[in-house]
Amino acid sequence: MNVCRYWYRACSSLYRHIVLHRVSQCSALLRTLLENPTLTSYVEELNVYCFAVPRDTTIFTTSVRKIVQICPRLRRFARKISYIRMSPHDDSWKAPLIGGVSASLTDLDLPVFQFFDLLALSDNNMDQNLRALTLHSVSEDYISVMEMHKIIPVSLSHLKTLDCWDIDRHEILLDIPQWNLPSLDTLSWPATYSEAVLKSHGSHLLVLKAAYFKPETFWKLLSVHAPRLQHLFIPGDVPVRVLANASHPTIEYLDMERKKAISNSNSKGAEHSKGLPKLKTVRAIQRHLVSNIHQVLPPGGSIGRYRYMGVDIHVEADRVYRADMGYILKYVPGLV
Repeated sequence: MNVCRYWYRACSSLYRHIVLHRVSQCSALLRTLLENPTLTSYVEELNVYCFAVPRDTTIFTTSVRKIVQICPRLRRFARKISYIRMSPHDDSWKAPLIGGVSASLTDLDLPVFQFFDLLALSDNNMDQNLRALTLHSVSEDYISVMEMHKIIPVSLSHLKTLDCWDIDRHEILLDIPQWNLPSLDTLSWPATYSEAVLKSHGSHLLVLKAAYFKPETFWKLLSVHAPRLQHLFIPGDVPVRVLANASHPTIEYLDMERKKAISNSNSKGAEHSKGLPKLKTVRAIQRHLVSNIHQVLPPGGSIGRYRYMGVDIHVEADRVYRADMGYILKYVPGLV
């Protein structure tokens, strides 16, 4: 087949961010990359969302590991697990998909147990290279994870962003305040053990997603242990009136999750935010958009319509909400 030169220019966009939903796609992608080695340099993000039944585990694992190895510019790797266990003795879902952290791989999104498996294999590479880490729970077999906690100290000297929002195991959350994270400036954290994690890692935080709890405790913790905080996202449909108790010297941007993205949240928020002297913007974020929407579309950015992870999102100065209809005018750069 003959194609014009513009087709080759388009290839870089087609292969930059890859999402795999089926095992057959893994082997097909590997075959394509091996037959066309030039394409490997285009791959920057690989998202593996498929689950392999036991008979396909070997080919699935081998294919993904090989893809990671031959893509020299791979920057982000994500592994999401959603499955129905085939039998009580089926551990195929535990198969490790990457054997180490290369110099280019700076962003990981993994189940907790796979993170510790990788940490055990990576020597000092992860400490030196990793800049962003998202961890999530898989509600199976945490014994090996907890044993890893006792054996492997976690030190990520250059990590800037840590997202623990989808971890629902208290044992793991209790351990994270003990990690060495001297460069951390962006954190997503559920309500459990908030005081411990802020005491350990709050001094350099600029961006925080945190569940709201008792107002007299919440704002005091932020003021004392996160004194440089600039952007706060409070999920959970907390009413705007909670700002009556707000007090923090440096917060400039406040995002509040709402069941409906009510307009005029700026003026409503300003009425209750006398304790936030640097506050510039209060945004209403519609619930059930994207977990890290406050980072993907930060306040002060462009106003318009975007498409992210299959969701059409409308951004205004004081609210972010799902656009159910209409032509998408813009796309979030670099995202699928």
